[in-house]
Amino acid sequence: MYDAKRLSEVAAQWRTDKLRGPARIDVGAAWQNVLAMALSRPPVVTEESLAKFQTLLAGRIATALVSAPVCPCVTLHVDYAPDQLLEDAALESGVNCERFPVKSHMRVSLQDGIEARCGYSGALERLPLEPTT
Repeated sequence: MYDAKRLSEVAAQWRTDKLRGPARIDVGAAWQNVLAMALSRPPVVTEESLAKFQTLLAGRIATALVSAPVCPCVTLHVDYAPDQLLEDAALESGVNCERFPVKSHMRVSLQDGIEARCGYSGALERLPLEPTT
């Protein structure tokens, strides 16, 4: 088992880091990636907004983990737009939703830790954490 607070902090940090820097676009085909990058100009985001986003997201992930009745896990997806949990935290913190890397996925589980993928063909990452028990 993993600690919900620590899981949520690491997951929120990973998601926040993906909002920094240039857009990360991987929709699965080379010509589509080039077109998407050419048309994409994600708005600038401040470190203050990112810090607020990270704090809000960590709190929401932790709450969702401890209140899950059957499966103590949370999934966070971005297809071409973020899912509700990510979108709510972004809008409340002043982060434009166009900043999210498309085709990214994260699963946060009290049992299994955190798995994340950024981009359609991105490698699945297992974020380093130590179990609490």
